[in-house]
Amino acid sequence: MMFSFAIAGLLLVSAGSEPVSVAIEDTLKASVVSVSKVNALLDKASASVITVSSREASEKKIEAPKALSSLVPNLHIPDYGSAMTSSIYVRGIGSRMENPSIGLYVDEVPVLDKNMFDTDFLDIQNINFISGPQGTLFGRNAMMGVLSVETLKPSAQNKNFVSLGFGSGGAKEASALLGNDVLMLAAKAFDLNGFYTNTYNDSKIDGGRGLSFRIKYRPYRREGRSSDYSLWVSYLNQGGWPYRQMGDDGAMAPLSFNDRNHYSRLSLLASAREGFGIGNHRLKNIVSLQMMGDKMSLDQDFTPASMFTLQQRQRQAALTEELIFKPSSGVSWWDSQTGLFASVKYNRMHAPVNFLPDGIETLILGNANSHIPPFVGQLAFEEESFIIGSDFDLFYQNTALYHESWFTFGLWKFTAGIRADFEYQHMAYDSRATVHYALPPRMPSFKELETVFEGSIDNSWLQIVPKVAVRYGTEKDYLYASAAGGFRAGGFNTQIFSDMLQNLMTANLMDAFGVHIDGYSTTADASSTEYKPEESWNFEAGGRTSFSAGASSFILAASAFDIECRNQQITIFPRGNATGRLMANAGRSRSFGADGSLSWLWNGFRADVRAGWCHATFREYNDNINDYAGRHIPYAPVATWYGALGRHFSFAGKTLKGLSLSVSACGTGRIWWNEDNSLWQKAYCLFGADASVDFDRFQVFAHASNLFEKDYGVFCFKSVGNTFIQRGRPRCIFVGVRINI
Repeated sequence: MMFSFAIAGLLLVSAGSEPVSVAIEDTLKASVVSVSKVNALLDKASASVITVSSREASEKKIEAPKALSSLVPNLHIPDYGSAMTSSIYVRGIGSRMENPSIGLYVDEVPVLDKNMFDTDFLDIQNINFISGPQGTLFGRNAMMGVLSVETLKPSAQNKNFVSLGFGSGGAKEASALLGNDVLMLAAKAFDLNGFYTNTYNDSKIDGGRGLSFRIKYRPYRREGRSSDYSLWVSYLNQGGWPYRQMGDDGAMAPLSFNDRNHYSRLSLLASAREGFGIGNHRLKNIVSLQMMGDKMSLDQDFTPASMFTLQQRQRQAALTEELIFKPSSGVSWWDSQTGLFASVKYNRMHAPVNFLPDGIETLILGNANSHIPPFVGQLAFEEESFIIGSDFDLFYQNTALYHESWFTFGLWKFTAGIRADFEYQHMAYDSRATVHYALPPRMPSFKELETVFEGSIDNSWLQIVPKVAVRYGTEKDYLYASAAGGFRAGGFNTQIFSDMLQNLMTANLMDAFGVHIDGYSTTADASSTEYKPEESWNFEAGGRTSFSAGASSFILAASAFDIECRNQQITIFPRGNATGRLMANAGRSRSFGADGSLSWLWNGFRADVRAGWCHATFREYNDNINDYAGRHIPYAPVATWYGALGRHFSFAGKTLKGLSLSVSACGTGRIWWNEDNSLWQKAYCLFGADASVDFDRFQVFAHASNLFEKDYGVFCFKSVGNTFIQRGRPRCIFVGVRINI
């Protein structure tokens, strides 16, 4: 293993002059009486952890996972495309599509579909990001970490309020929190005009509106039993995908395309948590119902040409249940946690591709006619447009049994865990298209050609996920080392079926004329749409300490890691003018580096510095044309860094209560856009500021990001032979008032 260390630290959540107190320490105290996988991890502290409190989430407008990018070292969640896009990279490893590289838990419930990741969290109590493989306790997709969000529970300490705000891009927001110690309602509505202009029709492309609310019910606790129930509903309707074409010389064309880009989503997550005392043990039962319906419309060539458009509609439902069994008393040197998890999910997907005149001519007729001798004639279609229809029924079933034990001998703490994770997947597919063709003058009349590709396919796998760790020290000062396995689930490539049917159609047309084209076949095999789980081993070492020097208090943490990844899932675009993309197990990779932060408190001032660096490269990846061994993994930044300085002033007056001011810098290191590393975004840094003034009955606040209008790219890719890029948002300022009720 190769380890490199960088200074890091945990987040301060108090700005007073008292000794440093961090949210993670409060969480550790709570773990004594609760059955919680997250609290168990925080208590054992054999991983790199960043905690964001409710207050900081409010001050820095952290409302969704994308806002944590770079604030958590070595975490990169680029804000591009739309809310449907949730590409996540941690420590150099991640994915542009399909299964994410981390697990997202809201109130201990796993969010199963990545299309629901980019959504407002509303009433945050705290956020914990735990880096490194956490598959032993959290299973599928927790290969690079877990993002755990705990929302506020009904409590007499919660302050009821309404909030109104306005900002750049025509942003308007309203939110509220109302309730008592049994029932609580949190709600938010927003409207946005947008930041990017489509020059084709002089309209904003990324505007949208949404509404979300959460109802939580927490009956009065009874002896030996606790419970809470939650209903979370979210609606979103927006534009997006503001991609600009980029030439070989780096010059960018204006953002211009002729068809609509649109995304809408309605989601529901209902959950129940119940804890019971059974003798000397505690049992927690967590169940959830998750439902989502969404629709995407996309001008997939992103130009003014009438090439092709994609629509995708999903209707899905899922059930999850988890039983967690933990002793509440016993021997002092041994503690454990055992769990059983099960989920089922069904997804009905309708994903037609509409070929328009320019697309028919370029992608189908042009290719076919290049293989037909001129004296024979030129192929023509009667239709000016036609649809390649693709319908899918997708079923997933996951079952897991896990156990983790912790052994304590003085200042030494040992961890050993294992998980058996079984998944079964089924896909039924029906892709078809009908066109009428002719070959004048030899065949002047049009003839119908129907192309059909239908069937079903199943796959399954069993993953064994082990973990061992050792820690030496106290709760506040310790060193640790760990080795853990992780995996990201496999699946099916639905986005390549339009290309497969297009190839079948071209081959069938040529077959009718007795012509064969290399690379095209009148048969297709759906097994090529499968991809296997990605697996990793993570070796990590680190530590944490806190100390005082005069009036200053410090918390310092550092960790180093070495990750070996095999069966790496890589997004591949078929060569030529392809309309789809697929996920393939195309490589092996290695990423090593370090992350962490330093926190400092002095006379009411608060400073946080966080940094992450990684060297993530392919060890093996050959696409039969190029060998990318030794190249940097694309889309994952080489480094991230974050710094913030703030001060809170308290006043004894009856009207004015306090003033908070802070400035921040958020940086992202070089990002490579392709496998051969010929395109990249150089390192950039975005500056922000926050301010709030507290009065007796209300608060006035302001938030600013990208203060100096830094121009940078957040995403770059190739489609239909062209290179496209999305630029980052300009300066954004948001101001509002919060009124206590």
